[in-house]
Amino acid sequence: QHPKLPLVLATTRDCSPRQVFLFTQGDHNQRYLEFIQKAIRPGDQFLELGAGFGLGGILALKTGATKAVAVEPHPMMLQTLQRNAEANKVN
Repeated sequence: QHPKLPLVLATTRDCSPRQVFLFTQGDHNQRYLEFIQKAIRPGDQFLELGAGFGLGGILALKTGATKAVAVEPHPMMLQTLQRNAEANKVN
């Protein structure tokens, strides 16, 4: 569970310690997620290129976006993104 935002990280099995730190403690990722939470309005659509964990799109949907498209070319990260979407109950 993210300490400040309504996000769940499905697994840390495929994540480096730095990635887990960025998710749980902040850094630039925290500001990015806070910006999404403030900027998205109900009915918006969201596109995330190089989505990584997919947390931007997940948060956009939880904030009211009707559609989010996450593009992630790395196969292992794409699997992690899909697990995160399932853990956060979004498609």
